Amino acid sequence: GGDLFFGEKSFEVEDLLRKDSNGAGYLNILRLTDIQDRPKLFSTFMLSLLAEIYNTFPEQGDSDKPKLVMFIDEAHLIFEQASSALLDQIESIV
Repeated sequence: GGDLFFGEKSFEVEDLLRKDSNGAGYLNILRLTDIQDRPKLFSTFMLSLLAEIYNTFPEQGDSDKPKLVMFIDEAHLIFEQASSALLDQIESIV
């Protein structure tokens, strides 16, 4: 019954791959303005998100077009104080 108490995740990573009725993908924007000035917290969020993507989506190899593209605005703010765990996770996914 704990799932009723805690609820569901804020989003599922599969939601990032949704398509409309014409087969076009959606553009998802994650705004994290309340933590963007806190690099360690932002790195922790990114590490969690990337780990979930890495563990959820199967390895595909090279394909004609990507299924997921991520742009990280102001990425230098993340990488200046990024933990080695986050850098390792990014390297694993890439």
